[in-house]
Amino acid sequence: MYNNIERKVYNFIQEKSLIVENDHVIVGVSGGADSTCLLYLLNKLSKRLNLKLTAIHINHMIRGDEALRDERHVVDFCRELNIDIIVERIDVIKLAKDRKISTEEAGRNARYSTFYKYKDKLGAQKIAVAHNKNDNVETVIMNIVRGSGLDGLGGIDAQRDVIVRPIITLSRDEIEKYCQLEDLDYVVDSTNCEVIYTRNKVRLKLIKEIDDMFDVDIVSKIDRMSYLVREDNSFIEGVVEEKFDECVIETNDSSVLLDVEKLRLLHKAIQRRVLRRAIVKVNKVINKIEYKHIEDMLKLICVNKSGLWLDLPQGIGAYRDYNRLKICKKPKKEVIENKEIDIDILVGDTKIQIDDRWVLEIEVLDLGQEKKVNDAYTKYFDYDILSEGLKLRQRRNGDKFRPINFNGTKKLKKYFIDKKISKPERDKMYLLAKGSEIIWIIGENVSEKFRVTKYSKKIVRFTLASVI
Repeated sequence: MYNNIERKVYNFIQEKSLIVENDHVIVGVSGGADSTCLLYLLNKLSKRLNLKLTAIHINHMIRGDEALRDERHVVDFCRELNIDIIVERIDVIKLAKDRKISTEEAGRNARYSTFYKYKDKLGAQKIAVAHNKNDNVETVIMNIVRGSGLDGLGGIDAQRDVIVRPIITLSRDEIEKYCQLEDLDYVVDSTNCEVIYTRNKVRLKLIKEIDDMFDVDIVSKIDRMSYLVREDNSFIEGVVEEKFDECVIETNDSSVLLDVEKLRLLHKAIQRRVLRRAIVKVNKVINKIEYKHIEDMLKLICVNKSGLWLDLPQGIGAYRDYNRLKICKKPKKEVIENKEIDIDILVGDTKIQIDDRWVLEIEVLDLGQEKKVNDAYTKYFDYDILSEGLKLRQRRNGDKFRPINFNGTKKLKKYFIDKKISKPERDKMYLLAKGSEIIWIIGENVSEKFRVTKYSKKIVRFTLASVI
């Protein structure tokens, strides 16, 4: 028979489907109360679920003899339980220095990369770590201090990918009482008592002050709030996924191309999440992306300018090209600059390479065969009127243009002024021209003279396509 704690954890595992029968589970064990409790509980439950357990202990080589003491304790404890144990020693201080990150981040990266390495090597299905209810609450408070959004208020979920947290349903007090009940020895990391780390300040001072000042169990209150936020987030993310798919023009491992016009129709809250999802598609992680970065990306959506580039952390960037927003790995500087072009266009061609970024796709169709795509970068023209002598180029003195539903022509310069297009933007725009007559200002408008009418017999579809 299970006691209350064991039954609580078992029911939680079943409810969340964290671990299923016959799973091989990697268990991170530091030797502290939390991980000792986790390994002991999973060992007890393994008989019912037919689990195979492999413990992994990471010696960060920071605390000298104390770290060696922890290592010996974990090895002895695993032998006592007859559980396979793997020990890795990683110089976290050197790792942090080499990668120019904090020791906390270096330690976390070392732990999880080791867990994943052995998961793949041993063919395990899950990685169990020992976060508890107090850890969740401390994380929420720290995220509040950092100015986090709803994702941060949701705290630590019970499962992320193959990482599972079976004892996140237990408070630290419940864990320590269980260890005492089962006569489980565990080690205490001396740095946990030092009020120099942010988490320790929250744990040792802030939470205690709130409890004393308001006479409440703030851990239970915030833990319940984070659960409700995660539930709300789950619903919102379903909506975001749908809207993201609607906004995506194309995507691959290194870039996501979004439709700016469709993005603009979304609520700001959904816009932010769509942008964050695009970054994750390109970069896998988003921990370095802050509020200010997302707000700067929103500005790229709002302005009516093309050619704007935004540098983002972790080697990615956002590039506004006409009515498209590209989130991608940072290209070389020369790739995002327009070079002067003067290219002869033959209507019989199917694809013309413009530069490192763009190709012009050409297709001749019978009237009525045109597809529904008709945006700023795909336009249809009367084949018989186009004839020969076409060029793709940038603007020149003397260029003239006849906008749709406009009587007569106007100077291209006057058109740009009327449309409030800045001089730098005018210089970057590609034009499809015949002599000094502009057929298509790509990304803007087409000429009345060359458009498709009911009298057209054949039509030509031009599409400016990105190849970044």
